[in-house]
Amino acid sequence: MFLMVGTRPDIAFAIGKLSQHCADPHESHWTGVKRVLRYLRGSQHLGIVFGKDDIGTELHEYSDADWGGCLESRKSTSGYVFKLCDGPISWASRRQTVVAKSTCEAEYIALSEACKEAAWLRRFHADVLGANSDPTIRVGCDNAGTIAFAQNESTNRRNKHIDITYHFVRDAVQRKLVTLYHCPATEMPADMLTKPLGRMLFERFVGTVGLSECKAAQSM
Repeated sequence: MFLMVGTRPDIAFAIGKLSQHCADPHESHWTGVKRVLRYLRGSQHLGIVFGKDDIGTELHEYSDADWGGCLESRKSTSGYVFKLCDGPISWASRRQTVVAKSTCEAEYIALSEACKEAAWLRRFHADVLGANSDPTIRVGCDNAGTIAFAQNESTNRRNKHIDITYHFVRDAVQRKLVTLYHCPATEMPADMLTKPLGRMLFERFVGTVGLSECKAAQSM
């Protein structure tokens, strides 16, 4: 968990999933723990590398959700990652607290969590890093319906049940705290924070998120 929080977003989903069974673990969970340890052993060379030639210091974010991924509770999993200078600076993989009725709703709940983190990072970017003005953070989402819903204030039978707390997304868009854009699912690195992926896709997203060969990691 220390590695997941500090420098390894690639194991966030696996650690989060295993942590849900700490109170009553079974043999399959112990097998999962050993698999994570083997993966870490074989990827010690990976680390967060920030690009010194990156244009400016713009914040980029990716948000995703796996609808109904938890087979026990049928709750979805939210995942987001923020990048600065081509390296990840904040990420999360969490099971949602309510059951979403559609993929669009699950993505909207995940987007709400991401926008809350964006609000804090926006102030941090301006106050601590000395940016000239509060930046508008570009947020990638792979669900076009969620983006349209966030930009439309209309209420109908499909969305009237959604809790008001999740409409923080609409407020963030109106105040230009974030700007939403469509990111294809095949290019969504936050996907690895919400569900298990095939090896080729997982390794590609590990590189996309900003983990690469690090000399400091090799020397440790």
